[in-house]
Amino acid sequence: KGLLMSDEAQRCDIWLFRARLFKSRALATAFIESGKMRINRTGRVERLKKPSGLVRPGDRLIYTRDQRLMTIEILALGDRRGPASEAQTLYRLADETEDRKADHDQSAQIPVLRLQERGDGQRDLS
Repeated sequence: KGLLMSDEAQRCDIWLFRARLFKSRALATAFIESGKMRINRTGRVERLKKPSGLVRPGDRLIYTRDQRLMTIEILALGDRRGPASEAQTLYRLADETEDRKADHDQSAQIPVLRLQERGDGQRDLS
């Protein structure tokens, strides 16, 4: 088994690496230490302070990636960093179908900025 891993819990940095959400354990560690990762356990959200923080099946990890809020529900703990198909069985995107529906609804409401010619040859955004 891995470092400090039991059948019920696993270090967060190791889990993120094995779930292939980060390319290296060092990147996962740095991200957690930056204070950008939160965990929702039994309805209580708190900031993960250390990479050695334990995660369990049923926990949700909340963070932003590429300016998008991500909520990952942990389904299982990984024994190794396997192929992507194996890693995808460790988690699911929480409210995945609702996120897609919300994205679709919002896309129709996003205003389009256009350049318009002014009388003096300059352009304005409208």
